[in-house]
Amino acid sequence: MIYLISYDIGNDRLRTKTAKILVAAGYERIQYSVYLGISDPKKDSSLWQKLEKMSDAEDYQLITLPIPIKEFRLMEILGKIGVDLDYLSGDKHTLII
Repeated sequence: MIYLISYDIGNDRLRTKTAKILVAAGYERIQYSVYLGISDPKKDSSLWQKLEKMSDAEDYQLITLPIPIKEFRLMEILGKIGVDLDYLSGDKHTLII
């Protein structure tokens, strides 16, 4: 399963903090407010607690969406993306940087 996380956060400080928390938890940023990862954010209690704490803010919205690998592989992309989607989906086992 791949997890897509997207947010709409009006507060600059909370938006930056959320981005840093997601990256530190291993999620890959694919757009400014969209991340992909292979772990369920709700099963990581530390991560989920941090995100829940910030969600009390009035202009904080965060969405998580589980995507089965089979469906994820059907994704079409126009333009360039800075993430190796084959690696994320498990099709590639070595990431060369």
